[in-house]
Amino acid sequence: MIVKISERGSTPVGLTCYLFGAGRHNEHTNQRVIAADDVLGLVAGTRLTTTTNRNEVIAIGHDLNGPHALFGTSFPGGHVWHASIAIPAGDRQLTDAQWVEVASETASAMGFTMSERRAGCRWVAIHHGLSTAGNDHIHLVASLIRDDGTKASVWNERRTMSKVAADLERHFGLAVVEGRSGAGLPGLTRAEQEIAQRKNQPEPARQTLSRTVRAAASASVDEAEFLRRLRAADVGCRPRFADGSNVEVVGYSVALRPDHDEPTVWFGGGRLARDLTLPRLRQQWPDTVEQRQAAVVLWTHPTEQRPGREAESFPAETWDQAAQRVAEVLNHLAGTAAGDTATWAAAARESAGIFAALATRFESGPGPMAAAADALARSAQTRRGRPRPLRTGPVMRLHGVQAVVANAQLRKKNEAAMRHMFWITLHLIEAIASAHSARNEPLAAQRLTRIAHHDFAAAVVRGQPPSEIQRPTALSSRDAVREKGR
Repeated sequence: MIVKISERGSTPVGLTCYLFGAGRHNEHTNQRVIAADDVLGLVAGTRLTTTTNRNEVIAIGHDLNGPHALFGTSFPGGHVWHASIAIPAGDRQLTDAQWVEVASETASAMGFTMSERRAGCRWVAIHHGLSTAGNDHIHLVASLIRDDGTKASVWNERRTMSKVAADLERHFGLAVVEGRSGAGLPGLTRAEQEIAQRKNQPEPARQTLSRTVRAAASASVDEAEFLRRLRAADVGCRPRFADGSNVEVVGYSVALRPDHDEPTVWFGGGRLARDLTLPRLRQQWPDTVEQRQAAVVLWTHPTEQRPGREAESFPAETWDQAAQRVAEVLNHLAGTAAGDTATWAAAARESAGIFAALATRFESGPGPMAAAADALARSAQTRRGRPRPLRTGPVMRLHGVQAVVANAQLRKKNEAAMRHMFWITLHLIEAIASAHSARNEPLAAQRLTRIAHHDFAAAVVRGQPPSEIQRPTALSSRDAVREKGR
């Protein structure tokens, strides 16, 4: 289920008029009450619109606002709470009786219902017809001022709603929606997307940086090489020191070079993805005194950087070796249970690094290889409380393929081997998609399957060299809405 908590407000009358109205683009149809707090006295299934029942709709808004008007209790940020709860397009629809369960469970989990220790909050759940994206959904509106004038708590509201959604998915047998709060991959904000559009950039800076950092980290054998690869990619990188120290590096920030006189916008590793924080990255590198000292020198004296392994050119024959490693991992994954999320997340993480390296080397802008890297990076994230992706075992045979992709020579006589490596790596995407499907995660499975069979896969079959592989066609409007919802 897709949960979106809106910014709080202070005008319940205006909100109820909007929800029972036609919407901004006449997208609201069959508006009806699904469930409500007993104090409101609303009958489930009652159909109301602002066109034919305007006074009744306004009365609902005033009733919701009653405790606030009576006691004058203020709530920081607004006392009107509003969230939409949706089922992704393509999944089955729920009956009104099932939506009553959803609304009631949500209100109870959020602490809006009355108990022996607290007064209740006034709330109402409203159902529309399918959204323009095809999502079956309800809106839940609540006053955060209880009937006795006390304030409700919305602390940790997003985590609470995430748990509610996961429980309801299991209860009703719905598709599991990946990427909700706690899954470790921050979503792009509307502001970031608008800035990219205004600058005529193909994607927001944070998305580019995430992929660049992932490519550099996965191809590196230690922290110093990671830093050198980042700087070679023309990425600004600065350390974050421990309190009171100027040598103990505990984190980092990266930035693209700004245009003209624009300010530099920095992003910490945790804002890229949870598995791209420095402590997580360090788990994949040896921890010796010499390597720590070499990294500190580069962090603190960037001008003293000397080329290292990243400047070497690997023999063209290493394409064959890389393909063999991928084949070995595929054989291992064939016998891995779909429920072994730690292994599959590790496979997705390492595969994301491979495609990030491919995109960095062979694509001048975000194309199909970049799309594969981004989708696999999302699959690599695990929610809090679940096992982290493995750092040991057969899947880690993939760690090393990234360096081959980044540094191996391109020779005409080895083009077939290189193309074979590309093709067999696509099978990694298909294997990971199948695991998602077996775990009842169809959206992630569809996302990866679509990419695996997209333009660059066809290009490999046709025999085009990597430099001629084209960018994917635009997503359909429905796919775009799904991606935005995640």
